[in-house]
Amino acid sequence: MEKRFCDYIARHGLFSREEPVLAGISGGIDSVVLLHLLKRCGFRPVIAHCNFRLRGTESDGDEAFVTRTAESWNIPLHTIRFDTLRYAKERNLSIQVAARKLRYDWFEELSETCGYSKIAIAHNNDDTTETFFINLLRGTGLRGLTGIPLRNGRIVRPLLFASRKEIEAYARENGLHHREDSTNAQTKYLRNKIRHNIVPLFREISPRFDTTMQENMLRLGQAAELIRSLAERLWRDHVEEGEGTEAIPLDITAGYSPSEYLLYEMLRKYGFDYSTVEEITAAHAAGHTGRQFFSPSRRAVLDRGKLLLTPLPVRSETAVAEIPAPESSVIFGETSYSCSLPDRLPKSFGPDPRTAWFDADKLTFPLQIRLWRPGDRFYPLGMKRAKKVSDYLTDCKMPLPQKERQQVVLSGEEIVWLTGLRIDERYKITDKTEKAVKMTV
Repeated sequence: MEKRFCDYIARHGLFSREEPVLAGISGGIDSVVLLHLLKRCGFRPVIAHCNFRLRGTESDGDEAFVTRTAESWNIPLHTIRFDTLRYAKERNLSIQVAARKLRYDWFEELSETCGYSKIAIAHNNDDTTETFFINLLRGTGLRGLTGIPLRNGRIVRPLLFASRKEIEAYARENGLHHREDSTNAQTKYLRNKIRHNIVPLFREISPRFDTTMQENMLRLGQAAELIRSLAERLWRDHVEEGEGTEAIPLDITAGYSPSEYLLYEMLRKYGFDYSTVEEITAAHAAGHTGRQFFSPSRRAVLDRGKLLLTPLPVRSETAVAEIPAPESSVIFGETSYSCSLPDRLPKSFGPDPRTAWFDADKLTFPLQIRLWRPGDRFYPLGMKRAKKVSDYLTDCKMPLPQKERQQVVLSGEEIVWLTGLRIDERYKITDKTEKAVKMTV
């Protein structure tokens, strides 16, 4: 077992003997065996133990056991106690999800403050099979059927090669004591139902069940990696990025079947689920433009054959910035404005959309900058009649995400510039202009 443990770590380059390894130790048999193997094989474990205070004196007993083990084995120890029930209630989480989040967030915090580059978790081969069935029942993408990953950021799982039976045998052979979580025998939890009822039945049907499952998950993992690499290449070669927007030409997946799965693989990093991607694909096939779709972090807008991805907008229609004087500057949102009073008027005005010229005598300072609002009107340069800003932006065929970020500059109550687009006719330079204000973004 020790040789296999060392070979597994070396083969996958999980960590070295020179660096300290933060080990999540609950006191259960898996974590005790992990700690013993780390110590026996010459690694430098540091214990991290969480008391979730969910099982009363039993939880406190686990903490006391881990503390005694750390002392007797001369291993550094970090412990923490959580009010898991309150945390779960405040955030509307299940107890299992709350405990998991508390645990891993604390592990990451410890790693940052103490300089641990690796966090070793004691998941084993049986755990990854159980996870396969959990994800299968809950509904998952291909990646969810590959079991528990060997690596995930700092987290590594050096016991994935071993079965639960092998771990129990190692504990007996080495006289290792451990704590038994009473909830492990309760079948009210999905994982325990699978562990105690489903998996034994499969093993009875097929003596090679465990080996077959590992082979299945390996092949599924290879298929998932193949699709991921293809999606990554399509993104790299075809997605246009700029000004907070990522534009995906939807025809790039047309040569693949099913194309929606490939699109899903491209969008899953932003939290889009498969049913939403199917809706996007159907709307695109129907020729819809302007349809919006949402994930927890992004909005996707169909726009003439492209899918425009932007962070969920934080639009404040009341936010206002001021340019106090003709020679000053200010930042509004992510845009920097600068005003100046040139000594001479230019002979011609170039097409640079980032620069606007105004008759200084017609402006009233301070100027205001804000996002455009429904009902806003202005006189576009060259026109004698007012036009709604919303109509002007529509005429420009501006994508919705960019439209929502459009800023305007006002003198008093009147718009003098749709930033980067067009100034107002009433404030332009004429042959009667004596002094000009130059504004740049």
